[in-house]
Amino acid sequence: PNDFGILAIFVSFVGVFSAAACLRLDIAIPLAKGRQEAQSLLMLSIIFCFMTSIISTGIIYGIIIFSSTASNIAKLKPYFWLIPLGVLTAGLYSSLQFYAIKESQFKKVAKTRLWQSICGVAIQVSIGLLGFLNAFGLIFGQMVSGGAGILSLSQGVLNIKVLRIFISRRVRMAFVLIKYKNFLKYSTIESLANSASIQVPIILIFMYSSVSEAGYIMLAMKMMQVPMRLVGASIGQVFLSQAAEENRLKRLDQFVMRSINSLIKAGCGPIIFIGMLAPYFVPYIFGSSWVRAGAIVIWMTPWFVVQFLVSPIAMVLHVTENQKTALYLQISGLLIRVLAVVLPVTFSLGYMVESYAVSGFIFYLLYLSKVLSAVNINLYDLLVFLKKSFLHVGFWIACGVLLIQIIFWLSHL
Repeated sequence: PNDFGILAIFVSFVGVFSAAACLRLDIAIPLAKGRQEAQSLLMLSIIFCFMTSIISTGIIYGIIIFSSTASNIAKLKPYFWLIPLGVLTAGLYSSLQFYAIKESQFKKVAKTRLWQSICGVAIQVSIGLLGFLNAFGLIFGQMVSGGAGILSLSQGVLNIKVLRIFISRRVRMAFVLIKYKNFLKYSTIESLANSASIQVPIILIFMYSSVSEAGYIMLAMKMMQVPMRLVGASIGQVFLSQAAEENRLKRLDQFVMRSINSLIKAGCGPIIFIGMLAPYFVPYIFGSSWVRAGAIVIWMTPWFVVQFLVSPIAMVLHVTENQKTALYLQISGLLIRVLAVVLPVTFSLGYMVESYAVSGFIFYLLYLSKVLSAVNINLYDLLVFLKKSFLHVGFWIACGVLLIQIIFWLSHL
């Protein structure tokens, strides 16, 4: 748990900086009109990514140097040099991934995501087997996982021809930068607020609670993110590649409802199923020292169910030119989540993690309501449209209840 706690704080710092590493020009790539505009956005994203990585080096170094030696943050000091590299690899992968989505290369993106999982776990386990039983193996594997697939995605994209185009079209790129200035002005701050709303509370828990508590959160989040990455990311990529065209054809509302329907059928049930059984299987799989992580999963389940529905369709606010709304939402989310952690600390109430989990659920409910409002979807009409998909969720819940009853029965034999 302590090693996972240090991994959690590493991921938190990388997450905050990498969220805006490309100044959000990466997410604009699939919305570009034509390949030349997309290539210009790609090159701009890569340039800003390198700049952000350099700036993050100084900021992180300053935080660690000036943090108290008694603070848990100081425990990250041996690994701080990996944070800028993590930011760089995450930013480069994001840029290339969105360009591949623009080109409808979903199969290639799916392969790189599989490669990320394999590389990350293989490195973490291998370093552990070699005897480095500390946080280094976890951190290094996490960093490699974030950047694995860069070479594969860059094939046929980053070559001499593209670099020549970049050099010869500096004026065109300046116009592209002006055209997508709202992504820099609003989406960058929005992305920072979104990432900070998730990561800053973890940093605060790490500082004011215990290192192991952050480790429990890390494991709980990694478990709950499995169906989100396998299913939600795929649906989100398809949604992102088609949303702009559906909006131009005035069919975005129906497209959003179909996407939500697909998400409920594919992932909501498994997420709830995992959440229901986590307290029972986590200690058996990871050991008795991880019982707390299983309890945290229960609290996080409502949050991740709603996030699973919202995240793939969140780009609606950008497609419909509602960047300001997205910005205000993320700032509100940051305030809600930070207060959810700070108030228990201030008044010595405890339950920091539980409060953090509930705040995540509240924020994503608010976000979902704004997405539906942006495309003029009535809640009643949506529920009528989705009524059959709830049967899938009911099946998973029934399976969870049945297995819990079996476990209870076996434990009393």
